Amino acid sequence: MLDPDFLIEMKQENEALQEYITREKALEMIDFLVVEPGFNDSPQRCYQLPLLACECFCSEQNQIIVGHIFDPEELMCGSNLTVIDKLLSFYLAPDPSIKKGVKPLNPTLGGYLNKILSYWLMKMPNVMLQYLSHEARMTQLVNSLFNHLYLGHCVTDLLVRLCTMVELPMSVDASEY
Repeated sequence: MLDPDFLIEMKQENEALQEYITREKALEMIDFLVVEPGFNDSPQRCYQLPLLACECFCSEQNQIIVGHIFDPEELMCGSNLTVIDKLLSFYLAPDPSIKKGVKPLNPTLGGYLNKILSYWLMKMPNVMLQYLSHEARMTQLVNSLFNHLYLGHCVTDLLVRLCTMVELPMSVDASEY
């Protein structure tokens, strides 16, 4: 990912590069977004890798990574989408104002996640609605977002997007909507 041409090759749908990006690699890329870098981590780990991961997940041309995240078979079976769950785990951290010893979430990483989730909500609303259609999942996410309002626009923007999404009729399957 640190190759200067990585993002260009990814956007140009380089076959060898896209074959290299497996589901496991997509999960590793998510770690750059949800695991806060340590004090001794390199500048690439702190800044460049989270940005590149964000751009890969938001790329119009990159259907390979999106295919690893939104596997149609998993959607049809209703199984957990571990990639999306891992992305959303960032917001599930306890509220630092309630639980002592908990660090506030990183607003830069929160901004990257907001960009990715907002992009997916706009570009793939039916898939995201199907994922979020489980009431417990949506309730947990919204409650967690309210716990982290101190992050500012990256949380409020996502909350507004979630609250203004078109609701699916109960009898309609989200994949048919």
